[in-house]
Amino acid sequence: FIARVTDKQQNNSPTSYGDGVTLLLDYENESFAAPSDHCFRVFLRLAGDYVSYKGSSTQNKWVKTDVEGINLKTSSASSYYILEAAIPWKAIGLTTSPSGKTMRANVILHDRQQSSPDIMTESIPDAKRDAPYTWMEFYLRPNGETGIESIRNSEGNHTRRGIYDMQGRRLKEEPTRGIYIKDGKKIVR
Repeated sequence: FIARVTDKQQNNSPTSYGDGVTLLLDYENESFAAPSDHCFRVFLRLAGDYVSYKGSSTQNKWVKTDVEGINLKTSSASSYYILEAAIPWKAIGLTTSPSGKTMRANVILHDRQQSSPDIMTESIPDAKRDAPYTWMEFYLRPNGETGIESIRNSEGNHTRRGIYDMQGRRLKEEPTRGIYIKDGKKIVR
């Protein structure tokens, strides 16, 4: 998960509920109300840490959960910050990747001004925090499936020799993993 947030007054205080992004997942895509047993919520903080919650249908609330394995990297400039998180499926209670399944997700931005105790939040339009049926749906492709059917340049079907990334930038050497183009052919590692 990667978020780039435009913010000229960043609050990365480690002792407050400062700036950051909350990611909510319904990994079974069957919840009408959250928190339910297959919903997960994590607040990724600009301070470089995170707070995670697991949904509980029996308690009908979000239960704070200590999870291991989430790798969060932050970087900031004067007018924006970037949060990049690798969240293993095991961290949210799954034993394997839910590839080939449709899931739901929501993203909430938290912005705390330096001079105010109030936290402003902004979400995807019409999405509500505890209503997964309002969250956006997404499909996690199985390994190797990319959606790229064929490669063709604007001059016709002439193949340009070389190695290129998915943005069309020429690479000096072949990547050890990922998706790239080599001599006009899609390579998935």
